[in-house]
Amino acid sequence: MVVVGGLLIGGFWVFGHVHGQEFASRLGRSTGRALNAEALLMPLRWSPLVVSSDSLLLKGESSSLVARAEAQELNAVLDWRSLLSGLWRVEEIAIDRLTAEFKQPSSPSLPREPSSPPASGFFPTRFQLDGVAIKKADLTYKNMTAREVGLKWIPMPSGWRIDGRGGTLSVPKLPVCQVRSFHCREREGIFLLDEATFELPPAGKVSAEGQSGKDANWKINWTGMPVRSFLSKGLEKYIDGTLSGTSRLDKEGCVQGAIQLSGASLTNVPLLSEIGKFTKDPTLQNLPLQVVSADFDYRAESLQLSNVILESHDTLRLEGRLAVDGAGKLAGDFEIGVRPILLQSVPGVREALFSKLRDGWCWAPLQVGGTLSNPTESLSQQLAPLLMGAVIMKTGSDVMEKLPAAPVDAVRDVLDLILTR
Repeated sequence: MVVVGGLLIGGFWVFGHVHGQEFASRLGRSTGRALNAEALLMPLRWSPLVVSSDSLLLKGESSSLVARAEAQELNAVLDWRSLLSGLWRVEEIAIDRLTAEFKQPSSPSLPREPSSPPASGFFPTRFQLDGVAIKKADLTYKNMTAREVGLKWIPMPSGWRIDGRGGTLSVPKLPVCQVRSFHCREREGIFLLDEATFELPPAGKVSAEGQSGKDANWKINWTGMPVRSFLSKGLEKYIDGTLSGTSRLDKEGCVQGAIQLSGASLTNVPLLSEIGKFTKDPTLQNLPLQVVSADFDYRAESLQLSNVILESHDTLRLEGRLAVDGAGKLAGDFEIGVRPILLQSVPGVREALFSKLRDGWCWAPLQVGGTLSNPTESLSQQLAPLLMGAVIMKTGSDVMEKLPAAPVDAVRDVLDLILTR
C-alpha cells in the first residue's frame, strides 16, 4: 500500500507539474535552444496522449537560420512510458500552419542542447523530439517565397532532415512554379539540398541541388518552360517555343549557364509578313526557328550573352553577343545572315550590305545599342531605303499606301523583337 500510495502521489505530482506554466516555459526554452532562437510557447492544453498549444513564436539569434517564425495549432504526441527512464519523448509535433523567415547565420551555430534544465527529484531531465510535421508552411528566404508547402522535419545528430511536398515557389522575374518535392539537410547552419523538383504547367520542369554557406554552389536545370511565360507584355503574340537550360549559382550570386529554345517560331511579324508577300514566300508568315541558343553570365545586375545563335534554316541566321548592364543599357555585336535566294528579289541589298558569303549565308554586320526600353540597331537605316526601292520597282509607287508602317520603323520592329528582347 505504501508503494502504491507513493506511485499515486508521484503520478499526481508529475501530472500537476506538466500542467503548470513552468513546464511550458521549460519546453519553450528547450525548443528555442534546438533552433538557436528565443521561443515563446502559449499555454498548454492536455489530453491523455496529446499536448496542444495555440502558437509558438520564435525569434532567431545571430547563429540561427530562423529570423522569425510563428507556428499555429501545435499538437505534440507524448510517449509517457519514456518517463520511467527519465526522458520526455515527443513522438511528433503536428503543426497546422507555419509562417517563417529564414536568413544566413551571421555567426557560427552554437552547440545544440536538446535537454531541458535539470529538475528536482525524479522528474525527467532529458527532452527528445522525434519529428515535426507541418501541414501548410509559408517560407521566405531572401527574395524567394514558398507557400502552402507540406513539411516533415526529422532531427539528426548535427541538424535536421527536411522533406517537402506541394505548394508553390516564387522567384523574382520568373513564373511561379509548383513544388513537386524536395529533400534537404540542415547541418550547423548550412542547407544541403539533395534534390528538388518543380513544375510549371503545362510541361515545364525544374530541378535543383546544392548547398548554402561560404561554399555555396547551386545547380539548376530546366526543360519545357513556355517562353511566353518570360516575355514582356505584347511580345507573346510574335514568338512561341519552350526553354531548356542549365545554370550554376555561386556564393557571390553569380549565375552562369546555357539556354536553348525548341519548337520556336515567329508568327505574324509585320515586316516578315510584307516581305513574304513581296517574295511570295508563305513560310515568313509563321517562320520556324530550328536553333535558338546562348551562353549567359549574370553578375552584379549585369547580363552577358555569348555564343548567341538564332536560325531558321532556309531564311536567316544570327550570331554574336549581347551585354545588358544594371541600368538596362544594351551593347551588342552581331552578324546576320540570309540565304542568297531571298536577296535576289531585292536588287542592291547583297552588294551593299550582305557582301560576305560564308557557310551558304550572305552576312551583314549588326550592332545593337540603346536600352531595353528603347533599343537601337545599325541595320534598319541601311536596309529600309533598299527594300523600299525594290518594292517600288516591282509594284509601283501606289504600293506605298498599303505598307503598314514606315519601312524604317517596320524593320526596326522586327530587329528589336529578334535581337534585343
